[in-house]
Formats: sequence, C-alpha cells, structure tokens
Amino acid sequence: MWRSSCAARLVFGPGGDAASRFTSVFTLISLTVADDPGTWAAMGFTVADATVRIGSLDLVLTGADVVAASDVADVAASDVADVAAAASASDVADVAASDVADVAVAASDVADVVKRGITGWTFASADKCPSEIDGIAVTQAPPGVDREVSVALTHPNGVCAIDHLVVSTPNLDRTIAAFEQAGLECRRERERTYDDNPRNTMRQAFFWLGDVSKPSERILCEVVGPKVPDPTKSNRPSSFFGLALTSEDIDFTATAMGDLLKPPVTAVQAGRRIATVRSSAGSSVPIAIMSPHINPLYVDPSSVNPSSAHHSSVPEQT
Repeated sequence: MWRSSCAARLVFGPGGDAASRFTSVFTLISLTVADDPGTWAAMGFTVADATVRIGSLDLVLTGADVVAASDVADVAASDVADVAAAASASDVADVAASDVADVAVAASDVADVVKRGITGWTFASADKCPSEIDGIAVTQAPPGVDREVSVALTHPNGVCAIDHLVVSTPNLDRTIAAFEQAGLECRRERERTYDDNPRNTMRQAFFWLGDVSKPSERILCEVVGPKVPDPTKSNRPSSFFGLALTSEDIDFTATAMGDLLKPPVTAVQAGRRIATVRSSAGSSVPIAIMSPHINPLYVDPSSVNPSSAHHSSVPEQT
C-alpha cells in the first residue's frame, strides 16, 4: 500500500469559488519510526545513517521514544483489536490483533511510556503546510530541500516500493473533513466487512500524498475507521497504524526474511499476495509486504470521479 508526494487542492473561503482555489503539492518525504536501525537491517533492509529509503520515502529510525505516562493517552486492548481488524479487512496492513498487542501500552500501567510505531511525518512544499491533520502533528521540511528521486533501490530482501500508509481513526467522516481542510482530496471511499459479520463493517478513504502525475513521488494513504463510530471513542484523534510495502518477488522475500515473515497468502486485491511481518522481527510498526500490482500502471483512486466516489461503491483495486 504506497509511495510519496501529495497533489492537494486547497480551498479557501466558505464556498471556495474558482477564484479562491489553487493547486499546491505537498510531498511526503519522510516518516519517523521509533525502531532501532538494527531491527530493519535484520529484516533485510539497507540502512544508512539510521534511515531506510524505500522509493522516494525515507524512514528515519529513531529508536524507542520514552515519554511521561501523563502525556500519553491509554491504549486499550479493545482499541488495538479494532484497528487490527480494520486493517485485516482491507489488506491495507493485514496484521493480526495479537501482533499489534505486542506494541500497545496502557499509560495507567507504567510510570513512563515507550512511544513506538510511526511517530511523525514530514512534508516538503512551497506553500505552508498545516501544523496538524486531525490530531497528527505535521512537520514541514525547510525550504530548498532537494528531493530528486534517485534510481529505485531494491533492498536485499526484495522490497522495492511503498504500497501504502495506513492511518486509523475512530471517526472517518471527521478525519476526511480534516484531510480535505488541509488540502488533501478524498479520491474514493469504500466499505468492507470482516468475519462475514455486518456489525464488523469498516470504512476506508483514500488520499494521494504526492503529485498524482508522478508515480515515483506519491504515496497512497488509506484512512480506515468504523462504519458507525463508537461514541465513547469518537473524540479521539487519528493515529498512524502501519505500512504496506511492495516486493518485486514475494517468494524471494519470504525466503530472505525466513521466520520473520508469515507465509504469503492471497490478498483482497485481485492477482496479489500478501505476507505480514511477525512481531518477533522486533518492529513496532505493523508491516505487510505485497506482491507487485498485476498492472504496473494500475488505475489509481483519482480515476474515480471524486464527486461520485464519496458515497458510492468503488472498484476493489487500489
């Protein structure tokens, strides 16, 4: 699920008439990950200066971030299960709840909390980026940052690209509105039901983080949340959940990573396979690795008319 950069339509004013609109590009250039560099090296990634470059995106590995418990909201086991189930239903990051629970911590149980997972994102833009999007802080790179994309690097484990980034939310309508207020256009929405239980229906919304006309510099962001928000949780902010990566040859990757990767299985997306990184690999980020799209020039969410995509059925391919 992803690559990096974001073509954004910014609308100012109540109605946003034609004169008040302009197009700007916010390019996602890095994610901050609270993992040790050695963890990613052991998974078969090339690590340089505590950074893993995948496609045009840098994963900056900072190690665990210890913060005071009073500054961190409790992460209940039920919340972890909700997010894991949502991801599993969509192949966005098909990670079992048992894998995610290993990295969840209840603030009430410890004096200090180890902040793990994806902890931040950085955008480059000629325009001013928002300071936050639905509770997720945004860092803007200093002007003049050179982000020319170098020749694509295939890592020793076969991973060659970001397929998509997953953000979870307890209230999808609120988060869609926040993303759009920040200038990111919702390209499509869909619903998925897991365990064949209509009560377990999740909604997904898709946004390009990057210039849609430059496939090598864009990342697909999938925002996932319950169809019906839980009123006891709906006021909580959005948060990063996980990553889906693309391998040139998923069987090669499975062999290269050995016991650190679960066996590949059929993915929701037609013609693709998916494997999840085990919690024993040591990463605090739920990670899925997918086989390539069957069509390298796959139809992106922008091919669906945005005005009709918001509340209609949409194709399975993302």
